[in-house]
Amino acid sequence: MDYLGLFTPYHIANLHDWIVETGELFVDLNYPHAGNGPDYFVRSLEDLRRLVIDQAQWPEIEIVEFVAKVFVRRGAR
Repeated sequence: MDYLGLFTPYHIANLHDWIVETGELFVDLNYPHAGNGPDYFVRSLEDLRRLVIDQAQWPEIEIVEFVAKVFVRRGAR
């Protein structure tokens, strides 16, 4: 499945702006009828593009991007 074709120029512009503002996006992948997928942090549109391309074997995916820092204390001890 070509999931990249589902992103409009408007989506790509928003994603780009969010990455510039926050430095990264938290991406939650889910596979309907198959369960939850892995979570990722992407730091560029190219990272996101590769991630979406790698999902081509799934007949359905759900992609949720979180803009705000989801894990503010990530890496803190």
